[in-house]
Amino acid sequence: INTGFSIPETKEYLLRVRDTFLFACYTGLRHSDLYNLRKSDIIGDRMYITTEKTADNLDIPINKPANNILNKYKDVYFKNDKALPVISVQKMNDYIKELCKLSGINDDIRLVHYKGNQRIETISPKHDLITSHTGRKTFICNSLHLGLSPQTVMKITGHSNYEAMKPYIEITDSDKTIAMSKWDNVNTDKETNNDLLEQLKEIPKEELLKLLSEMNIEANMEPQASATPDKPIAPKNKKKQADSVKQTRLFD
Repeated sequence: INTGFSIPETKEYLLRVRDTFLFACYTGLRHSDLYNLRKSDIIGDRMYITTEKTADNLDIPINKPANNILNKYKDVYFKNDKALPVISVQKMNDYIKELCKLSGINDDIRLVHYKGNQRIETISPKHDLITSHTGRKTFICNSLHLGLSPQTVMKITGHSNYEAMKPYIEITDSDKTIAMSKWDNVNTDKETNNDLLEQLKEIPKEELLKLLSEMNIEANMEPQASATPDKPIAPKNKKKQADSVKQTRLFD
C-alpha cells in the first residue's frame, strides 16, 4: 500500500488512513496509543508514551519512515493537539480493508476453526482480514526479520514477557531456511582455513612481512614468552572503557 499504488482522487480520505496505518507498521503502536499520541509526547527523535491498555511508560526512538509521517502533519492542527489524523478504530478498520483491496492485497486465505468436533473452513480475501492491529504485528515480525532481538522489540512494544509477545511472532519459511543454511558452510569454512594456513607456511618470512605491510597489517613474528601462573604477562596498554548504550535506528 506504500509503493506503486495511487489512491484515487475520489477517495482522498484513504490518504490519512494509509499514513496512520503505516505509522503503526513502523512503530508497533496500538490503535489506542496512536489515537492518544500528542505532539507534546514527541521530544526530539523520541516518543514518550503511557500506554492505555497496560499503563506502561514507553520511551520509543523514532525511525526515519515514522518521522517522515510525523513531519507531514507537524504543522496541521488536530483537536486535542493530536500528532496524527487517527479516526475511531471501527472506521479505521473499515477503511484499511478498502485501502488494501484497492492496492491489490486480494489473495484468498483459508481459515480453519473447530466447533466441538466439527472442522469448519472458510475462505476470505486477505484484505478482509487486515485491521489496525495488523500494523503492530507487522512491526514485530519485520523487526525480528531485520535482526532485532525479541528483548529489544519487547522494550519498544511494551510486552511484559516473552509469552505475551509470542502469539505475534511469525517466522517465515525463508527465514528458517536462511538460518539453517548457516550450518552448510561450517565444515567447508574449517577446511578452507586449514588449506590457507598450509599455504601461508610455505611463503618466506620476508615476503609475508612485505605482503602484510602493503595491507597495513602489523605482525609480530617473534615467539612470545609463555605466561606462568606466578607471573602472568600484563598487557602493554590498559584503557578504561566506559559502558555505552547504542540506540538502534529501526528501519534506517
